[in-house]
Amino acid sequence: MASRRNTRASCACPSRAARPTPWRNAGSRCPSRTPIRMAAYIGMVYESLTPAARGTNERYLAIFPLVVHTGDVEWNAADNLRDVADAIPGLAGHIAGRRYMRLDLGLPPRDDLRNDRLSVLAHLTGGRSLSDMVRVLSKAAQWLQRDGDAEDQSLFGAYWDWVKVLLPGLGMPVPEPDTDVVLEWRDLMDGLTTLEARAREWPQEWLQQGREEGREEGQLALLSRLTSHRFGVATAQALVAELTGSDHVRLEAVADLILDCETGGELLDRVNGKPGP
Repeated sequence: MASRRNTRASCACPSRAARPTPWRNAGSRCPSRTPIRMAAYIGMVYESLTPAARGTNERYLAIFPLVVHTGDVEWNAADNLRDVADAIPGLAGHIAGRRYMRLDLGLPPRDDLRNDRLSVLAHLTGGRSLSDMVRVLSKAAQWLQRDGDAEDQSLFGAYWDWVKVLLPGLGMPVPEPDTDVVLEWRDLMDGLTTLEARAREWPQEWLQQGREEGREEGQLALLSRLTSHRFGVATAQALVAELTGSDHVRLEAVADLILDCETGGELLDRVNGKPGP
């Protein structure tokens, strides 16, 4: 994540050919003023438009305000300018108000993947491992295959391209051309299965590399890094405390648990020998 609290405002102005032109503002660390800033940004955009920007109906382009939250602190700012201004009795309709759409990438809901494009993007970006991302892609494929048109199916390929952009941030290598998975629609499920298998191979490869170097410490450090990406620093620290001094057989078993478990608590319970759900 970019910071503990960070936002980025974008205003998309669809052109007459329906191709959006984004206008971006730099990140912010004061989200409580976001509705005020968004109203100001939109006004600035309209102020910058010349009469030539009007269409044949003499109207200006519509502006779609979008705020992207990339921090890991819960968003608590109002989504509408009216929510931060006093009301005037009898004149509510004349009070300036502007609602923006918010895409929260910092705290995406883990168990509620809605059937819409923004939700898929949020879950992919908020994923802590490739295994997380594969699960999101699989769910998206199910409803796209059922309800999506050719444009949505093409969008799925863009989601996969985005996953490859995110992999370096997870400390994972981007697949080389000879191991890359081409997710054509006709064999989508086979492609996802292959990708999931590859997600399981990577931590095992790292463990093997550490063992060849004769360092259980290196294997444990890799497990700690994987756990931190998926479940947070606190879980990783607890795992290291439990596994310090363990042999490579136990460490390899824990690598699979990191991918299989849904929560940090479940991981620690199973490492300690408690049965899974």
